[in-house]
Parts: sequence; structure tokens; C-alpha cells
Amino acid sequence: GLLLAGTAMAVPPTRDAILNVLGLRGVRIERVTSLPASAGTRLGLGTRIPLADARHAADFTALEPPRATAAFLARDMPGGRISLLAGPTLITEFRASVSPVLDKIIGLDTRYTLLHVNGGAGIYLYGAPHEVLVQEPNGELRTNQIRIAGNVLLWQQGPLTLRIEGTHNLGQALALAHSLR
Repeated sequence: GLLLAGTAMAVPPTRDAILNVLGLRGVRIERVTSLPASAGTRLGLGTRIPLADARHAADFTALEPPRATAAFLARDMPGGRISLLAGPTLITEFRASVSPVLDKIIGLDTRYTLLHVNGGAGIYLYGAPHEVLVQEPNGELRTNQIRIAGNVLLWQQGPLTLRIEGTHNLGQALALAHSLR
């Protein structure tokens, strides 16, 4: 089920302010005074694959929304990454790991709510843009082009870390998260 377990919280506006979301593996969220100039909106989803193949295309069993319109596979993360489009919404999934493979950089105007989604720890980022960096196997961070401008729900569900982007509000994001099978 879905359970709201936190409220918006303030964090000091320094580069060193890191939000620790207990139980959300593979992700680090850092607040900065300004976003890098590289922030963009181009989608880099990987190779388009048939929807029928999406569930088992990566090294994990992907969850799917009821009305997906397109599926993509990328091999830029350990085990692969599945991205699904459902109308204007993007759902991204990858196998969670102990060390961060996603680094989300949020500006001073980005707000967040800590919560539980489908039994796992989560965070909802809203109110302003954010930048996503992916950690390469050698430890270096690179800009990630998996992005639709908008609010983001990010949570841990079993062995997966999931990300929903492109909904108008938290209620829509939670409804979509609950519909994933």
C-alpha cells in the first residue's frame, strides 16, 4: 500500500548538504546553490524494444504500468535500465545497489517529501528542476539525459529502484506507482 511517512523538510543550502533517504539504495540526493549548466531535457532512454520484451529485457524482472506505449533498454547501469513511456509519463527502473549509481542534484527551490511507496522508502522531488548524474563503473559521474521536466517520485521496491517523472502531482505519481505490476 501507499503510506505518507514524512513532510517537506528544509536543508541548509550548501554543496555538502546530502539528503539520506533511509532504505533507498543506489541513489544519493545532494542540495546545491545552483545546478550545473549541463542540465537539459533531451531523453537518452536507450534502444527501443518491443513492449512484450520489456519485463525480461534487463537482468531483473521489470514492473509495467497498465498503459505503456513504448519501452527502452539501456546498458549504462549494472544489470541494465528499463524505461517505459505511459502517455507523458516516464517510468525508469534499475536494479538497486548498495553504492549510489544515481546522484540527484537539487537546487535551493526544489522541495521534497519523504514517504513510503509500495512498502519501500521513497522521496518526491517537486517545485523546481533537478539534475541527474549517473556513476560510471570507474566511479566518475556523468550527466544523465533521462529526463522529462517535472516532478519526480523515486523509491525502492524489492530489488529495484524506480523513478516516475512527468506527473502533475504526488497523487498522480502514487497512483501510477501503485498500478505497476
